Amino acid sequence: MLIANWPNSVYDARILREYTLFADFESRNKPSSGYILGDSGYMLHEWLLTPVLNAQSQKEMMYNTAHCGTRCTTKRCTGVVKCR
Repeated sequence: MLIANWPNSVYDARILREYTLFADFESRNKPSSGYILGDSGYMLHEWLLTPVLNAQSQKEMMYNTAHCGTRCTTKRCTGVVKCR
């Protein structure tokens, strides 16, 4: 999560909890239909998709592969924006 007023030593999950987007998604009046992708350090919510720990089935493994690929793409885009 990219928020300038938080030091690097703060966990992303804590920043998310303090951010207004968290309250918006937790309320019944969600800001939009959609999901947020997070790594395994994030808490589990119906709108926050995290990898399946210890994936056992083929579907869980495919989900983790798609999740990882999507997160990597968004992280690369964030990196490009940071450089500009």
